[in-house]
Amino acid sequence: MTDPSLSFDQLIRSVGCRAFFTQYWQRRSLSVDLDKATFARVLADVGPLEIVSIAKKAREGVQAWISGPDILHSVFDADATTVSDFHKVGATLYFVDVPLPNITDRVADALGAPRRRVKASLFLSSRSSGASAHFDSNENFTVQLTGTKRWFVESAPMAVMPPVGHVLGHRPAPSVEKLIPQRRAPTEHCFKLKPGAFLYVPRGTVHRTSADAESWSLNISYAGTTWLELLQEGLRQQLVVSPRWRSTVTGASKDCDPEASGANIFPELIDELRQLLDDPQELENLYRAFLGAPNSKA
Repeated sequence: MTDPSLSFDQLIRSVGCRAFFTQYWQRRSLSVDLDKATFARVLADVGPLEIVSIAKKAREGVQAWISGPDILHSVFDADATTVSDFHKVGATLYFVDVPLPNITDRVADALGAPRRRVKASLFLSSRSSGASAHFDSNENFTVQLTGTKRWFVESAPMAVMPPVGHVLGHRPAPSVEKLIPQRRAPTEHCFKLKPGAFLYVPRGTVHRTSADAESWSLNISYAGTTWLELLQEGLRQQLVVSPRWRSTVTGASKDCDPEASGANIFPELIDELRQLLDDPQELENLYRAFLGAPNSKA
């Protein structure tokens, strides 16, 4: 039976939560070894590493990653009927969003993040396969389950808080293009992950991987909910109950009819908003409502 006491603190016990959040979180990578008991709990939660069975569990499907000296990073959709064929040709298999709430809920709670934004996925890498240099828009935690894999990670984020990921060598999305410096002198560190190793890679940090042998790894990703998203969604939930805030905008234009301008209640609404933001209890309600909203887009 899986021990429900697994916590985020146990994953980073060798450095502790205080050091993690002050020295590493969103700043630089961290690699530690889990103690045997914690690693055993992780393995028990993940269960049998059988590719067809895990493919059926992956709520967002399976991706097959293929890259090489003469092949730019390419991604193909896979499913339970094709994962074995992709595995035979040496593709890296990415099983996206495998339900592991005993792990993801505890990580989310420790981070103070919406549980729906922390997901567990699994990677199966064939010998000599891996991922091309890229950065993600997520905060990423990896636990090596079997085999060994080398991670080559830059010492600091290339892009600060990117809204989307980017594969080097591809044209960046417009939303991250301006975040990528034209000139830089990257410093790369190599982490050799063996079973029981834990690695944190901050959002926006360039990394690439290479498997020394067939290997499985667990990825826990936090899809970077921003403070802007929290404020937008939290305020919407708080204000939508007010008929005044739901009323139709009238009299906002300088060129409107003078009589219509009398229906402009925006100044009064701003006063209400100031009162809300000045009230500690209302602020508490604002982000508690956001964290507990299961259907929020954020």
